[in-house]
Amino acid sequence: MKKFICDIKKTRKHSRCKSHNGYASWLALICFALLLQIISLMSIYVLNSAYLIQANRQSIVDLSCISHAKMMIENNNLVRRCNYADDQLILKKIEEINGHIVIFIDENTYISCQYEDLELKVFYDEKGISGIDYLAKI
Repeated sequence: MKKFICDIKKTRKHSRCKSHNGYASWLALICFALLLQIISLMSIYVLNSAYLIQANRQSIVDLSCISHAKMMIENNNLVRRCNYADDQLILKKIEEINGHIVIFIDENTYISCQYEDLELKVFYDEKGISGIDYLAKI
């Protein structure tokens, strides 16, 4: 009886620490799972950082477009209110903003800012900017 209990203890101890081929498989699996989680967290962090950098660049271009459109709106409203000559109106303007060629076109109720495959419409009235519409061209 004593010998039988010792044999069970030996086999349990032996099978608990090592697999059939002699390696500690449970330790390797835990390390592998931990490595996968660390790599996935790092990739998510890098991906989010890339999206933030891209969004920051995009917002700089958009804010610059709105600033240029605001200047065009103020100039054109002044020309129209004071009955200056129509040649002082800024109806079309081409600018380079942050490496993008941007085309501004005054459509009487909004300024169209077009660059790459995007279009930003800045709606205005006599008081100033009344709304902004962001469209992607197809």
